[in-house]
Amino acid sequence: KINLKSGSYDVMITKPFYKSYITNVVIEDSIALNLSPQMVPNYKDVVIQVPNNAEIYVNKQKKGNGSWSGRLEYGFYDIEARLKSHESSFTSLNFTESSETNIKLDPPQPIYGILKLKTNVSNATISIEPKPVIKPINSNDNTYTLLVVTYKVKVEKPGYKSVEKVITINKNATVNEYFSLSNIYQVSIVGAPYRASIYVDGQVQSGTTFELVSGEHVLDLTARGYRKYHKKINVTEPYQTVNVKMAKRYYYPDGAYMTADY
Repeated sequence: KINLKSGSYDVMITKPFYKSYITNVVIEDSIALNLSPQMVPNYKDVVIQVPNNAEIYVNKQKKGNGSWSGRLEYGFYDIEARLKSHESSFTSLNFTESSETNIKLDPPQPIYGILKLKTNVSNATISIEPKPVIKPINSNDNTYTLLVVTYKVKVEKPGYKSVEKVITINKNATVNEYFSLSNIYQVSIVGAPYRASIYVDGQVQSGTTFELVSGEHVLDLTARGYRKYHKKINVTEPYQTVNVKMAKRYYYPDGAYMTADY
């Protein structure tokens, strides 16, 4: 209820999704005027669909994934389908009373880059995470076309230490990656005192026999009553033995000590 002075008025009534109602009324003193406007719909219920569960945007506002049902007022719209690692598809729409209500969008198009892998061992197993859409170009030399995204690529083979890298694929670019796998050899320490602590490259070992990758390493041993043992070793054989001889340490009541090699 609105109280107005007598006179002539232009009245406009608005409601979302309906055409505005505009009329002129004359107000007279002490006389009530009732308006019963007939609001005319200015919309249609539509369904927008796109493959691959792509995101649907209408005038830059996200509406849903894969499919969206709702009202669109008559007018102009920019509709976009988005998908990660894909080029968006766009549709400009002048939506009128005669427009179709089932709107199907073109799918976003994948963006690819090339990954070339090389390794120093044959018949290695290659795994890629997350699981990509892979299009092999040449499976013999491990060359692939991949969606542009960041992957974890792991190369492994029994008897070798596996190698994992984080690789980012870019649009229309080629990434060359070399994976160098080192042999894993068994190393045994002989001559270590009882309960000696064994360290290789600063990492404690759980026993006197353990596995190491081929190449140079730093070996350290400590044991109660013995001087610290320090040596560089070069692991080159599948089953390698390292002989150690730790010098004993003798303590005297005055705090002095001496060592002997026997």
